[in-house]
Amino acid sequence: MIVTCALDNRKSFANLKKWIYSIKENNSNEKLPIVIIANKCDVELSNREITKEDIHCFAKEWGVEYFETSAKDGTNVDESFEFLFNMIYKTIYTKNEGFKIEISESQNLNENNNGKNICCK
Repeated sequence: MIVTCALDNRKSFANLKKWIYSIKENNSNEKLPIVIIANKCDVELSNREITKEDIHCFAKEWGVEYFETSAKDGTNVDESFEFLFNMIYKTIYTKNEGFKIEISESQNLNENNNGKNICCK
């Protein structure tokens, strides 16, 4: 799950608590990945209403990850989505009832049982 706030808007930061609480209360999956996207890290420090310490302490308190991003200049946008994707992947595909591929060291996906290469030709 992604929750977001604008670093130049204190009210949006205050709403994070409501959103995260609602997500945790209405979801039975304790390992549901939640990432805070704190946008507008490109604004001048004098225009920031949320400090790095504010967002860091908040994320730590709620046990979630956060990224300071900028949609304007692209800072940390790819990194935040890659992180979320990896968290979702780990959550879904490493459960006992989930899909998991295990390959032993002796197996080689490029060879069939006769040792011949079966890679695309």
